[in-house]
Amino acid sequence: MKKRVAEQLAEMGYTGTVEEFRRVLAEVKREKYADWTDENLAFTRHQADDYCSEVRKRLSAPKLSRVAILKGLVSLRKNPVKPKPVVAQEQPVS
Repeated sequence: MKKRVAEQLAEMGYTGTVEEFRRVLAEVKREKYADWTDENLAFTRHQADDYCSEVRKRLSAPKLSRVAILKGLVSLRKNPVKPKPVVAQEQPVS
């Protein structure tokens, strides 16, 4: 039986949630490689290494494999990260 993403990440020492993992993948992609497609980034050597290093650093998970990170990046199309809703705060009436 195929392992779930959470189980695979836990085996590599990651203790956060799958949602947090995906959010960081999307943030790093947007901040560092906004003009790149996920496939083009995954198929490079140096840029993919830089991307994976930044993801590991932000998640404090040095044992996350390159394969797990890049597969997670490509899978974001099937499981897109939904932005958190902005809650408007009421201003006191003076």
